[in-house]
Amino acid sequence: MKKDFINEPIIYNAEMHWGVYLKAIIFFLMSLSLIIPICLVGLYPSQFFDVYKFLIYNCLWLSIALFVFLFSFIKSFIKAIMARIRTRYILTETRLVMKSRDLTEIFYVKCDSISLDQSILGKIFGYGTVIVATGGTVTELEYVADPFTFKSLIDKQITNGH
Repeated sequence: MKKDFINEPIIYNAEMHWGVYLKAIIFFLMSLSLIIPICLVGLYPSQFFDVYKFLIYNCLWLSIALFVFLFSFIKSFIKAIMARIRTRYILTETRLVMKSRDLTEIFYVKCDSISLDQSILGKIFGYGTVIVATGGTVTELEYVADPFTFKSLIDKQITNGH
C-alpha cells in the first residue's frame, strides 16, 4: 500500500483479520454437506438404496440448493478477499486513518468515545470491531486483528493530547 498520503510517523498499521473469510467457509461447508452424500450414493448405490431413491426424486431440489450454496460461497469469498486486500487501519500521531474503498480520517481531538465489540468467534480467533464515535458520526472498524492492542493505542494517543 502506498503511504504517500501520510506525512507523519505511523504508530501502528493493522490489517483485517482472516476471520473475514468465516462466512465463505460456512457456505463452503454447507456445499460439501450436499456433495458428499450424493457422491457416496453414486459410488455405492446398493448400500444406500433408500437414500438413493430419495436423492433421485429430489435431485432437482438438491441441485438448486447446491448451486445456491456454491454461488454464495464464491460471492462471499471474493468479497472477503477484496475487503482484506483493500482495507488498512493506520494509527499516526494525530489521527486514525481507515483506507478501504475510500479514505476516512479521524483526528484524535474529535473522538468522543471508543468501544470494542467482539463476538464469540471473535474472542476465540482474536478479532473484533472497534467503534469510534466523533460528534454525530460513528465509524466501525471491522475485523481488526488484535483489537485490544489497537484500541489501547488509540486511547493512549487520545490521552496524550493529540
